[in-house]
Amino acid sequence: MTSQGKRWIGDGLAIAAILCSLVSLFALFGMGAPRWTTQLNALALVLIAFAARTRGNRLPGS
Repeated sequence: MTSQGKRWIGDGLAIAAILCSLVSLFALFGMGAPRWTTQLNALALVLIAFAARTRGNRLPGS
């Protein structure tokens, strides 16, 4: 896979993690913290880990 493709995948995973966190915050304040928010937060952490892994050890600007 090209570095451009990996960059798009990493950005997509990071955006998905942000969306998971926003939904979790909405549920926390709007719905009184349902039980599924814990799993959603865990999913966000996994997505962040995958996003960091796809980015690898590239230097900034390269």
